[in-house]
Amino acid sequence: ANILINNQNIDNNIEIPKSRGNINTKDAETMERERGNNEYQLGNFQLAVKCYTKCLGLKVGNYIAFSNRAMAYLKLKEFVKAENDCTCALAIEPNHVKSLQRRVTARNSLGKHRAALIDIQTALSIDPTNKSLRVDEQKTKELLRNAVNRAPLVKLNKSNKNNDNINVALLGPDLPTK
Repeated sequence: ANILINNQNIDNNIEIPKSRGNINTKDAETMERERGNNEYQLGNFQLAVKCYTKCLGLKVGNYIAFSNRAMAYLKLKEFVKAENDCTCALAIEPNHVKSLQRRVTARNSLGKHRAALIDIQTALSIDPTNKSLRVDEQKTKELLRNAVNRAPLVKLNKSNKNNDNINVALLGPDLPTK
């Protein structure tokens, strides 16, 4: 069969040579994530955040982009945003240890040491041999002890069965065991 192009008959059995050279097979999301990684390595954390945000627009359910953006937010000391991105990543992939560990850092920076300790325990149940998690665990326990020791003594009125008001001094929350 022949094809008519510009009023000329072209034999469609002609073999057309394939192009030579590199073909970029990476998708836009991967390229943007790699760009974000490069910006992060260069210390351009704000640009890295923008790249990872673009990734999230290109691929739904991208827990890696959430986690990477959280790390950039940690470097920018935007701890609430970092915690939120880690929570989003963990909603997609609950066993992502890096997201748990980054959320630990964010929560400790926000003074949420008990929540950080729970994240560490979750991460250790997934990866029990992770040495950096063990270090984070000790740091978090120490931060929690210091926070409890600095907490003021609070008196509460507690009523008993006879409805008598009894002042009970509370020393604060229980400390984690060593």
